Amino acid sequence: MRSLLPCMVARTLLSSSAAALVGQPTRGASGNPAPLRLPNGVTVWFSRWLSLLPYGTTLEQRGVIPDVTVEHHSESDPTFEAAIAELRHRTSD
Repeated sequence: MRSLLPCMVARTLLSSSAAALVGQPTRGASGNPAPLRLPNGVTVWFSRWLSLLPYGTTLEQRGVIPDVTVEHHSESDPTFEAAIAELRHRTSD
């Protein structure tokens, strides 16, 4: 359930025009994965349901794409810095 929570929160925020998502895309997995053991001994995991984004596309294998994508290349916190910049931009009217 822990890996599902970021997708659920991001999907909920995506439906609000008052929110801006800042960071990296989510993993794109949602549906209570279930194991299936194959005859050759390999176990595969698959989602038991599909989650839809507010505009009707599935979350699986796509994830939630942020409004502002931030790459991490250093020890600093570029996501926090980009979020502050986005907040200042949205409130500077």
